[in-house]
Amino acid sequence: SVPVDRVKLSGALGYRIDLTITNNLMQLDLEETFFRPFREKKAKGGFIGLGKLLDSAVYLAKYCGDPAVIARKDEIARVLAETQAADGYIGYFAPEARMNALWDLHETGFILQGLVSDWELFRSARSLTAARKAANYVMTRWAGMRDGWEFHNITDRETTLGLAHGFIRLARITGEEKYRAFAVNERALKE
Repeated sequence: SVPVDRVKLSGALGYRIDLTITNNLMQLDLEETFFRPFREKKAKGGFIGLGKLLDSAVYLAKYCGDPAVIARKDEIARVLAETQAADGYIGYFAPEARMNALWDLHETGFILQGLVSDWELFRSARSLTAARKAANYVMTRWAGMRDGWEFHNITDRETTLGLAHGFIRLARITGEEKYRAFAVNERALKE
């Protein structure tokens, strides 16, 4: 594969990427739209997409190399790490809803992926530490999840989408087998 910062796209695709950076990523009201719920931690359900935003910001920052875009990416990763609970929880749900409310683990999976991408492309130790703490939080609480976990005909496969991939990537970069074992055995990848 070719590193993302070694390619510059032109034409319509390059134009669209540039617009995404300048008119979307750099214009978002991060505090109101994304950060406030993570600071308050009161939600009972829902999906915000901060992990997907971080993952996108990491790749866009690496692609363009613009210091302002890198700073924006760093701001997202910093707030995620700063709002991470002492026990490792890295979301916006109220304590009683964590891991059992619809989309919490889905959000967590994409947060893991964004943090891992930040480590892979920028060697952010803060992001790697936050990813490990979040993964450990999920693993230690997995057994306490509800049996037959299903929401309005949505199974745990949809509501945890992205989680196993985050764990596999974390295992690859840390060399810690426990993350791969969780993804394969607890997320039933073999089945």
